[in-house]
Amino acid sequence: MKKTLRGMLSLSFIQPARIFAGNYSDCKGADIVVVTTGAAQKQGETRLDLVSKNTDISKDIIPKIAAHEPGTLLIISNPVDILTYVALKVSGYPMTRVIGSGTTLDTARFRFLLSRHCRVDPHNVHAYIIGEHGDSEVPVWSQANIAGLPFPEGYPRRRP
Repeated sequence: MKKTLRGMLSLSFIQPARIFAGNYSDCKGADIVVVTTGAAQKQGETRLDLVSKNTDISKDIIPKIAAHEPGTLLIISNPVDILTYVALKVSGYPMTRVIGSGTTLDTARFRFLLSRHCRVDPHNVHAYIIGEHGDSEVPVWSQANIAGLPFPEGYPRRRP
């Protein structure tokens, strides 16, 4: 309960965000536009199978968004690494204004799984997934640590 309350106290410092769906002109003046477009991944399809369809979609919508000059584009559509590059090229924006989620979500999941395995708070887990988001990503086991102790040698699994 104390952890929950401590975390909730931090919420008072968060600036109010305006999140909504709208039309392209609503992008004017936005600090960040989160791009989530793309064809749905079907059973048995890989993220890379979506390249052609989602590239065409991105080439259509990114210039329409960029025309209204939002601050930054955050790409989370799959395959995210390729579509981030497409967005960079068709938007005309500098690299600093086009960001892909990459392996951020995969890294968070990895840390969560290691925290469950070791029975520690995920905030104490320092481990990363690198590479292209999807089937070719790789965990960096040699750099994984729990509160500074190497994993797994320094931190074996705790029993319930």
